[in-house]
Amino acid sequence: MLTAMVMVCSLIAPGDCAKFTDSRGPYKTEKECMARIEEMIASIDPTLPPTPKQYYFKCAELQKGVSI
Repeated sequence: MLTAMVMVCSLIAPGDCAKFTDSRGPYKTEKECMARIEEMIASIDPTLPPTPKQYYFKCAELQKGVSI
């Protein structure tokens, strides 16, 4: 099972990053997880200042008994 994670970093202020972890998942396939990442980025972007930024993302494998 996979969970979607997105990190947004400012290109103006190095080290200024925010991490977002999906609360809807987990997902059975990487395709489902990547679709959720696209939704998350589309929702996150309008809430951030209009400055240059870089998005990093991954579909993390859930480990039994470990929360992210």
